[in-house]
Amino acid sequence: MHYMEEYMQRMLFLMDFHIERCVRGDMPICHITKGFFDYKSLNMCFVNDMVARIAECLYRCYLPVIEVPGADGIENLWTTYFKQPHEIAGLDLRIFENKVDHFYEMDPIWGPGYKANLIPRELMCATNLYRELVKPNDTTAEYIEKEQRELIGDKSILGVLVRGTDLGVDHPKDHPRQPDLEQVLSDVEEVLSTGEFDGIYLASEEDKAEEIFCKRFPAESILTNKRHYLTETYYEARKTRDIIGLTDVMVENRMDLYTYGLEYLSSIFLLSKCNALIAGNTLGSSAALFLNQGRYQMHKLYDLGFYGDGQD
Repeated sequence: MHYMEEYMQRMLFLMDFHIERCVRGDMPICHITKGFFDYKSLNMCFVNDMVARIAECLYRCYLPVIEVPGADGIENLWTTYFKQPHEIAGLDLRIFENKVDHFYEMDPIWGPGYKANLIPRELMCATNLYRELVKPNDTTAEYIEKEQRELIGDKSILGVLVRGTDLGVDHPKDHPRQPDLEQVLSDVEEVLSTGEFDGIYLASEEDKAEEIFCKRFPAESILTNKRHYLTETYYEARKTRDIIGLTDVMVENRMDLYTYGLEYLSSIFLLSKCNALIAGNTLGSSAALFLNQGRYQMHKLYDLGFYGDGQD
């Protein structure tokens, strides 16, 4: 079958996606034991990868069970933070014990990503998948809800995501170009001038970004959750190597990968709870958009093309 025909079939399946319509007690189990990459800690690339594989399994009438390990003693990177599909559907996995097991290693036809927020039908499909499948487990949900109460509460907040570090330094091919920080500051200033917002929720792995925002806006209006900034350790690592990822820095510096993942995930969920969003096009800002389910008063994700597309 031609790729475009398979792609459109997935789009039709996902445009009206509801997990309770897909999961049945007579389905064979499909064990998802790996993804596109060797994931060490939680990031949105992993989440999108698993969401795409879950959707493909359900499209093919298998019950997906994710069993992908992480590093630092994380036995299952998905269940450490999220519910499995059968849990979301309210089914006990034991009813599937006598069914045939399969190991699913085929790559999915489509999944959420950087471009899903730019194409209306893909935005709809990604939003449906996040609504149905990205469900924090009880421990994760409690952590996120606590931060939401303490930081946002009932205030009207503008969410801002600033991405830098490895993406800003390396400009990896096929990753979205990030906006100049001054442009972000100017756009934030314009939105705040309307008087509709009580403050800013700032999500960034850059400690310097927080310093710059505090100089531009009243420090008390800038909300940040508990994060272990990586800027210093990252740039120390860059002194000996040209290319290094944030996860590599975390592993090499023996950071608590579970806690880092929890902080990171909470920041994305908090962005989705804000009243508006300004952000570079990243997997994190895309995830916040999907999770928000179209409730933002306004949102701006900078569509500046992709590194390596000939504009350099």
